[in-house]
Amino acid sequence: MDLVPVALTLLAVVVTVVAIVFPLIRARGADDGVATADELSDLGRMREARNEALTAIMDLDDELERGNVSEGEHRTARVLLVRRAAALIREIEGREQILDEEIERAVQLSRERRRE
Repeated sequence: MDLVPVALTLLAVVVTVVAIVFPLIRARGADDGVATADELSDLGRMREARNEALTAIMDLDDELERGNVSEGEHRTARVLLVRRAAALIREIEGREQILDEEIERAVQLSRERRRE
């Protein structure tokens, strides 16, 4: 069995995990409730990381079909990638909900000011 595809797959998993976890760790520091440009930028990075994780899952599945990774290696790596992708999706959806609420508050405030 050639170890290069296995090593590349594991490297892809590690890079993906780091790319996913780092923005999540950085994002936890902002607690003021107001979306800043940095937070919006973090949201964009999280979306990219989510897309990369989903792509890595598909690539890993392709590697299994080609016979470049074993069932055990595939299963282990896929579980990690799916967990990371799910965590990112939950975080993105939560942030989008907060942004939606902030937009609604701003619109409501603007309407109230126009009525005065």
